[in-house]
Amino acid sequence: GGLNSYRARFEITSSIIDSNHAQDPASIGGLGGGIDITSNNVSNPLRPAGSLLLVDSVVRNNDARVGGGVLISGDQVCAGSACGPSSQRAGAQITDSLIADNVAGVYGGGVSADRTDLTITGSHIIRNTVNASGSSSGGGLALATLSAATISSTTIARNAAANYGGGIYLDGSASLAMGGSRVSANTASNGGGLFAGLTTS
Repeated sequence: GGLNSYRARFEITSSIIDSNHAQDPASIGGLGGGIDITSNNVSNPLRPAGSLLLVDSVVRNNDARVGGGVLISGDQVCAGSACGPSSQRAGAQITDSLIADNVAGVYGGGVSADRTDLTITGSHIIRNTVNASGSSSGGGLALATLSAATISSTTIARNAAANYGGGIYLDGSASLAMGGSRVSANTASNGGGLFAGLTTS
C-alpha cells in the first residue's frame, strides 16, 4: 500500500508510514498495507532476497489482506538444493520503532514474516488486529515457513486475532527467541499472547 520492494533493500529511518491500503477482493494479492518486501526467484547471488531496515520509525493505520503494517517474504518459488535455504530467506531488522493500529484481513495484523530472518529491538507492536472470523492468525506478529525471529526489549500489547495468536503466531516451522520483552493484554480465541504450532487456517 505504501512501499513495495521486489528483491531489493529498503532502509527507512525516522519516517512515518501512515494510512495506506492494500486490499484485494479476489484474495490473491492484498499484501503489505504499509510495507511489502517480496523476494521470489532468488536463484543466484545476483538475485538476492529482499531486506528491510526500519529504524526510529512509525508504521500505523495501514490495512491489507495479509500483513496489515509490514509484510516480509522470502522466496516462495525457488526450492531444492539448487537454491539452498539461506538464499531463500529475506531479512528484516526493526529497531526503536512503533507498529500500531494496523489491520489485516487474515494474517499478520502488525507484521507478517514468511521465510524471513527477523530481528526486533526496542520497539512497540501495539493495537494491531486480524479480523477474519474462522481464519485469522497473528494480531501483532505472524511468523511462518522457516522464519526465525529474535525479539528483545520490545512490547507486544493489545493486539487481537479472531482465532490464533493475538500477540504472536508461529506456525510449526518457525522459531522465536525472545528476551527482556513484554507480551500483554493481547486477545484471541486460541493463544491470546502466543500461539505456536500448526493450524488448518
